[in-house]
Amino acid sequence: MLDERDIQIIAQLMRQQFEQQEQRLDLKLEQKLEQKLAKLKVELKAELKTELKAELVPEVMHNVRVLMESYFDPKFDALSEEVRMIHEIIIPPQRMEEAETQINVLEGVVRLHSREIEALKAAR
Repeated sequence: MLDERDIQIIAQLMRQQFEQQEQRLDLKLEQKLEQKLAKLKVELKAELKTELKAELVPEVMHNVRVLMESYFDPKFDALSEEVRMIHEIIIPPQRMEEAETQINVLEGVVRLHSREIEALKAAR
């Protein structure tokens, strides 16, 4: 039969086994928790990136539009003004043809007058 000392030894051995099993379970639990936590961190990070992109892309595009408008609009306005001024300066082809015709007539008249002047000088 077991005396009290044997029962104490058995109880102590059982406590030691229980503590060892508890430590092993704690270690396994801790490892699994760390793995789950790491996985959740990765998933959460990916989800946050997606959400941030969804929120930031429209804002960034708006800012880009504003910057482009503030940069390019004055340049296009100035360019448009220059083109308008050039159009005002350029002579239309029809007027150019009319001017060439008038010049040809005037050259003919000047030649005629030059000949007449020379004839009058020679007659004197």
